[in-house]
Amino acid sequence: MRTTATKIFVWLFLIATLFLNNACNNEKTSPTPQSPALLTGNERLLLASTFASGVRDIKYNAEKQPEEFVASGMKVKVEYTKSKVSYSYYGKQLLAKKVYARDGELVTNLSEFSYFGESEQKAFATSFTYEGGKVIKEVITFEDKPFANHQYTYDNAHENISVAKTYDHSGNLLTTTTYEYTDKLDKSGSHNEWHIAVDGTLFPKKAKYLVKKATTEDHFEKTKTTIDYEYELDTSGYVLSGKGTRDSGSVFKWSNTWQ
Repeated sequence: MRTTATKIFVWLFLIATLFLNNACNNEKTSPTPQSPALLTGNERLLLASTFASGVRDIKYNAEKQPEEFVASGMKVKVEYTKSKVSYSYYGKQLLAKKVYARDGELVTNLSEFSYFGESEQKAFATSFTYEGGKVIKEVITFEDKPFANHQYTYDNAHENISVAKTYDHSGNLLTTTTYEYTDKLDKSGSHNEWHIAVDGTLFPKKAKYLVKKATTEDHFEKTKTTIDYEYELDTSGYVLSGKGTRDSGSVFKWSNTWQ
């Protein structure tokens, strides 16, 4: 059996991944174009990033899909089949697994498991709803019980998330985040601010352009916070480094290493 500290670490990792991956909902103000989903591609390969908890030593298969990397001190192996993609997280032994079930090219469900010795425990599960080729809703359960409801509203061009809202299991609105964008393309693929689990190529892009400002209203705490983003790009337009400045004055930075 694993120690209590190890159990807590695994659960914290899973929970952090869930919440850093986003939140959201708002009524549409214009018709949504009925276009097929276009999955994100890796035109240029990212080798490492210090964003969030960081990822390094990313290796890819012949289709430019990630097949191995290191995150949060764990080695991650990725396996692809026609109907699913599995991310297995290892310490000295298997600690956690994410299984993305696919219907054709689209991920319909994500199931997350943790392992304590020979024991497997189901943790979070997420179902995805698409409209106009974009993810518009995520319904999350924890141990098969309702946990949260994330919804996304896109701009009139249906290219960038404009509003994201998070609800709890009872339908209470928790947070509302609005986004403003630069005029610079977001050229990232597997790993970026929207997808910190190196799973970006399994989904359509959530934003065509780099985020300039994100403002989050916490309806429970009755607070509002804003983050302004700045980027250093290379000559091809890929992000070499980024900086986020909160309205409190605190700053976080990250850097990317490309092939």
